Amino acid sequence: MASSNNPIKTNFVVLSGPRTGSSAIRLWLNSHSQIRCHDEVLHKTLDTPDAIKYFAQASFPNIDYDETNLGYTDNQETQHLLHAYLTNLYLNPKHSSPWSHFDERRKTYSHNNTFYSERAVGFKLMYYLLDSQLLRQWLSNNTVKILHLTRDNILKQYLSYLTAKESNLYHSVSETTKTKVTVETSNLINVLDYLSKGTEKFHRQFDNENYLRINYENFCEQPQALGTKITNFLSVNDDELLLPLTRKLNSDHVIDIVNNYDELIKSLDGSIYQNMIS
Repeated sequence: MASSNNPIKTNFVVLSGPRTGSSAIRLWLNSHSQIRCHDEVLHKTLDTPDAIKYFAQASFPNIDYDETNLGYTDNQETQHLLHAYLTNLYLNPKHSSPWSHFDERRKTYSHNNTFYSERAVGFKLMYYLLDSQLLRQWLSNNTVKILHLTRDNILKQYLSYLTAKESNLYHSVSETTKTKVTVETSNLINVLDYLSKGTEKFHRQFDNENYLRINYENFCEQPQALGTKITNFLSVNDDELLLPLTRKLNSDHVIDIVNNYDELIKSLDGSIYQNMIS
């Protein structure tokens, strides 16, 4: 998607489920001089100037934006809002920066390159929004590339969700007090199965030339190699990406996160998830 006055760019989304490291990946991408990556701008509660919430208030004041409306393809007003907003985000040089003025990460990751140096523009997109046929169709019609961020260790992904919910802290650039949780083990395997199936569902749906699956573990262990793969996919210079300054909120060891560790081990014994305990 490009106009005669705008440079050809790669439009992309970072597709992921909860607690897969998408905030760290967004910071990482924004350290590249040719990449601009926004947060979950379609989320109705995102309170930043680049979000659809503010765009709707300014340009479509008669629409009470609710992300669930995206599920109704016969809603003409929502269709017009979504198209206008995404076109503006990808193409308009005056669209807001991906940072709020009060974001604690702004000084380090402030997007200071010019519009005409940008070669890839994207935003974070959670799985649940792709239940919308309208959004799926828009992404397909406008050749938006999918960076699908997954996490191999589904157990740690779920534990990260539980600790974030308990502490009400989802990411930080400062040291934090570690949180431990008690896991409901009676239904744990079903929960992990659900998370795993959701990941594979979107892998099957988008597995084509405009799709790249990456995982959090590779980001942690081999960031330079992963960075090269991503910059090639987005058709930008193979510049080194700066590792984000976000702090890990949880220990790498499950025993440090879970109060009922022995019970958790027993509940996963013999399952495909038992090797995820470390």
